[in-house]
Amino acid sequence: MGCTPSNVKTINSNGESTIDGNVKKENEELRHLVKEAKFLQENKVVKQKTESDSKSKEQTTKMESSDNFVAKETMHEISVNDQSKLSGKTEKLDTRINSAESQATLSEPSVNTLSEEDKIRMKEESLQKLRQSIAIVKDMNAHKDEKGVFKQNFKFAAFQIQKAHFAMKGVPLPEYYQYQREEGAVMTENNGIGSILDTIIYCMGKSYYDEDGKVISGIWNVLVNLTVAILNFTDMNPNFVHLVVEHPSYLDCVLDYLQTNRQQYLDNQLEEKEVKMVNYLLSITHNIAQAEDHAVSLRSKGFVDVLLLYLNAKTKKTILTVLASLADLLDESEAKKIEANQEFFKSLMEFLSKALADSKRRHQGWSSRELARTIRRLARNDSNKRALVTNGSLPLLVELIGSQDLEEKREAFGALWTLSFDEDNQDTMISGTDGVIEVFLSHRFSTESKIKKSCNGALWNMREKLKLSEKYKEIGHEYSRGEKDKDNVKQTGHVMLSYQWGHQNLVKEIRNGLRNNGIKVWMDIDDMEGSTLNAMARAVEDAQIVLVCYSQKYKDSDNCRSEAEYAFQIKKKIIPVKLERQYKADGWLGFVIGAKLFFDFSGKYSFESRMEGLVKEICRFLKRAPPEEIIVPHMTNTTSAVQGGDTSMSPAVYVPNMVSTPIVTADAAVRGWNSGQVQAWVKKHDLSSSQFSSITGTEVAFLQVLRRESPDNFYRVLREMLRITDLLTMAKLTFALEDTNI
Repeated sequence: MGCTPSNVKTINSNGESTIDGNVKKENEELRHLVKEAKFLQENKVVKQKTESDSKSKEQTTKMESSDNFVAKETMHEISVNDQSKLSGKTEKLDTRINSAESQATLSEPSVNTLSEEDKIRMKEESLQKLRQSIAIVKDMNAHKDEKGVFKQNFKFAAFQIQKAHFAMKGVPLPEYYQYQREEGAVMTENNGIGSILDTIIYCMGKSYYDEDGKVISGIWNVLVNLTVAILNFTDMNPNFVHLVVEHPSYLDCVLDYLQTNRQQYLDNQLEEKEVKMVNYLLSITHNIAQAEDHAVSLRSKGFVDVLLLYLNAKTKKTILTVLASLADLLDESEAKKIEANQEFFKSLMEFLSKALADSKRRHQGWSSRELARTIRRLARNDSNKRALVTNGSLPLLVELIGSQDLEEKREAFGALWTLSFDEDNQDTMISGTDGVIEVFLSHRFSTESKIKKSCNGALWNMREKLKLSEKYKEIGHEYSRGEKDKDNVKQTGHVMLSYQWGHQNLVKEIRNGLRNNGIKVWMDIDDMEGSTLNAMARAVEDAQIVLVCYSQKYKDSDNCRSEAEYAFQIKKKIIPVKLERQYKADGWLGFVIGAKLFFDFSGKYSFESRMEGLVKEICRFLKRAPPEEIIVPHMTNTTSAVQGGDTSMSPAVYVPNMVSTPIVTADAAVRGWNSGQVQAWVKKHDLSSSQFSSITGTEVAFLQVLRRESPDNFYRVLREMLRITDLLTMAKLTFALEDTNI
């Protein structure tokens, strides 16, 4: 069953709704809902005489309530004339809207006037109502009529689930956030989120208009309320976003809805209700994209192509929502598609400028912290770095650094560090009047670790250009170890592990495997001394080999980029170790890694087999014989480790070396083949004499090693270097490498 209803309504050529009388009806429903919300608010702050009275009044509320329980955040959007408020990132958390309940509470006492006992009671009652409402949703088939439309109690349950998010509005923010985290935890109990998503999918696949073109509230309002609940859930509970991503069909339905309604949305031909739904789904997509572990899921399903089309939206808020999502999803080649349109970056700077001028540090629902984060994430892609600076990001970020909010300062410094990897940006920072270098210098000894790291990292990036500046040359020399030092670097023979902390569990197992086999390893958690920057530089300089343990997170990390590029600059031996199955190195990382042989620890192959190959390669470079029996830690769940989660590891065990002596001897013998022996081998296995006429014994031996230790690279060499594209020749060569007796 499809996820998009077949009778989505549009606006006619005169700009009028195709559903006569909807506005009038919805205004009547709104007035009814205001009354209901007042009653619900009274139930919050006034203790009932008896438990039975409370239950009785709650039942009365259900019976008297309107047939249209509309999501709290959307009640102010009933009027078609309010179209401008429907676009872009949904305003959430403090809602910033004139909803029915917020109108009702104008005359009510503030939650802050309640005692601590009353607030605890209110929280417990709200969470209990949430549990009861989710229990109803979990049994959705029992609450449909003969047409498959949800009954009144089910609609009320959906309304209560959405409404629960705002139950403690008015308490101090720390208490409010704590409540919302507890609310999110309740929604995850007994797969409550799964049941909510199942209901949304059902509603998406069901028509929510009747034969007369009127809205079926038993479908539409359930869909709206639960969608807004998911929107707020994904916003406030990043640790639980995986429950949404892992649902077997929810993301597919979201993508289907966005694809189906895209053109009408862009042409302003969608009914207002569908415009709202598109905006909610774009905001949910943004929330998911911010959870970096799940960007791969969105990319693999095709969200990037659809979101790129939504950049043609008519409103800046929608464009900004989409741009912020793409900031977390785009690879280097895709980023060029947005670099070409400078208006995107101008709109982003306009929003940040207005947010900085606002007393609440917000503009149209976007906080200055969120906007700075969007700049930082867009700057991941080198093609965007210069465009962000030419469109005025530097003075705005410097202004944001003056904030009293620590998170705002962190984002601003982080964005400046990322932007400093571009050499043209370095010139602008050093010679400009924005005060970038000054804020780096004034905060480089900060007690806040992230700010200190950003400042020193950026200054270290610019060390060579700072040395050329009359004003900052002493700082440049301070951060530069000097060419003489580099020429006299001591080689201690260690292998340095360069990795992103999200993969620390797996990298620790790689470290253990190397140490078990007598290889000296440097890892930051064991060997870090002094300043982080100096320790990193010394570790790279003193290393004989640098293992670049790469993934998307590695590529996006400024720390990791500094390590890898420095190793590349001083010509260290780099061995790439792949940790993420679906990631292909691009941008600066692709340049550093190049066509080097890599070892795949992403879980595609067994950890033991990859460890053996890695130990052999390191020993080969160090000109030492590998152990007769390679010791590796046996991993029972490499996939979890690759994703950065906890995993159960069994103790290190002895595993016999899978590469036997006869094979090693055969490799040595094959390397010594003359042209006649090579051609005899070619003829024996019926390989094309023209295709393999110039291959040497050394090359045949290398193909044997490559096939054993890096199958991915082996087949890439066959395709790209040997131009073998037919399956038969590929099969013949593969089997021939197993038989080198001539």
